[in-house]
Amino acid sequence: METHDTLLANAALSAVLNIVLFAGLPFLGYFLYHRLRHKRRLGEIARPAGLQLGPARYVLYSAA
Repeated sequence: METHDTLLANAALSAVLNIVLFAGLPFLGYFLYHRLRHKRRLGEIARPAGLQLGPARYVLYSAA
């Protein structure tokens, strides 16, 4: 029988892999297309995709 720590580690690993698979790979394709075809920088590509930092206090709130 698996311990609580092992189950928690498996759940965390599964969550990270899901983020990479379902968010990271499509964004990588989107990034490469715009980088190679339109010569845009990361900031110019990320904003229309909805990836941007807000005020620092909200970043700190989410990190806490």
